[in-house]
Amino acid sequence: MKKNILIILGIIVVVLVVVLVAMNMNKTPKSNVTCEELYKKISEKVSLPSEMIARSDSDLDMRYGIDTTKAEDYIFMANSTSYFVDTIAIFKVKNTEDKKTLESQLMAIKKQAMDSMNNYDAEQYKIATDGIVYVNGEYVVLIMTSDVNKVKAVINENI
Repeated sequence: MKKNILIILGIIVVVLVVVLVAMNMNKTPKSNVTCEELYKKISEKVSLPSEMIARSDSDLDMRYGIDTTKAEDYIFMANSTSYFVDTIAIFKVKNTEDKKTLESQLMAIKKQAMDSMNNYDAEQYKIATDGIVYVNGEYVVLIMTSDVNKVKAVINENI
């Protein structure tokens, strides 16, 4: 009798494992979305300034010392005028050291925006101050907009 119960329990465990493995195989990882697609999703759900433009590899290197070759994928969107601090930067980086370096560089960009707007424009200073830099898995993100939480939520839902 005990032997039959153990066999039945063993069969149940095996069936559960097979079902769980099959369910996970059918899931598509969210991180397959490109950074550009992610920015598009953000712009569909969050009101962003129309003056946002993509910064080039050379511009990021020259302005901030960011080596974009360390990123598997990235998008760096910033307001086209230096008067506004709105910025959304999303970098997909696998190397842990590169994540730490990039996080420091993005923090420096945030600090630079805060310093330039302090005693100059209270609204832009608040946007810079309320901005965030964070790491989520393979992603390092800078968000400086008037709706940081909504942008972060869209990013986290899709990576």
